[in-house]
Amino acid sequence: MAWWMILGIVIVVLVGLGIFLSSRMTYSPAFVATYRRTLERTGSKEEALRESISLFTRRTPFNRLSVHDIELIVQIFAPMPDPRPVAELFHEVDKRQDIAMLKDPEQLERYADFVRRRHGW
Repeated sequence: MAWWMILGIVIVVLVGLGIFLSSRMTYSPAFVATYRRTLERTGSKEEALRESISLFTRRTPFNRLSVHDIELIVQIFAPMPDPRPVAELFHEVDKRQDIAMLKDPEQLERYADFVRRRHGW
């Protein structure tokens, strides 16, 4: 009888862990896959970044980004060799449900500088 309870607890813990991990892993793979596919097709980092960002613009809070906001993000981050920092930024914005950083050129530049220093780009 006790092993049923233990099995139930283990299942609940594993399901909870799976939900937690899946929510943390959804941005980067989809973002990066779209980026790479578009980059391969067009040869343009700017277009690849625009296409990756467009995955999220139908969802709250990203649906409040203007075309100008998206172009600013593209301008700042397109020169980077890897799109994952942008995917991480979008994940963080989604968690907080606050797009203020994505609309602020100074904050975006500071984040980009931090990423460049961290990765040596």
